[in-house]
Amino acid sequence: MTTPEIFVSDILAAYDFYCEKLPFRCRSSEGLVAEDREFLIEGGDVLNNNRMRIKLGRDVNLLQGSGRDAGFKILEKIDVDSLIGHMRRNLPEFNMTGDWSEIPSGCFDGPHELPGGRVIYMRDPFGNLIWFAEW
Repeated sequence: MTTPEIFVSDILAAYDFYCEKLPFRCRSSEGLVAEDREFLIEGGDVLNNNRMRIKLGRDVNLLQGSGRDAGFKILEKIDVDSLIGHMRRNLPEFNMTGDWSEIPSGCFDGPHELPGGRVIYMRDPFGNLIWFAEW
């Protein structure tokens, strides 16, 4: 399985968001520095050990991987109850009134009931949209 890639404009800000505000762990064997071009993150039990590669690049706001090039990624088999508690402690919550595309950067919305289970929508500070789904 290919590890999805998220493109960002600031590698240290991405580390702070994904590894300090969300329950991902950085898989780098050494500490990150501003000159680094990428790092791998991995979720623990809450995030079903999903992995994503965070890359510094010009393709900011385009998230790629797993055959989905629609600007978003779905991470599956997430412990939504644990994740929502973590998100509410660390990120602003946004109550969307229409489409999930209106979620501002750095915010989340949910959980929402969909066929197959619940989902939390989140947009990172770089504009990438991620769905955290139970299914």
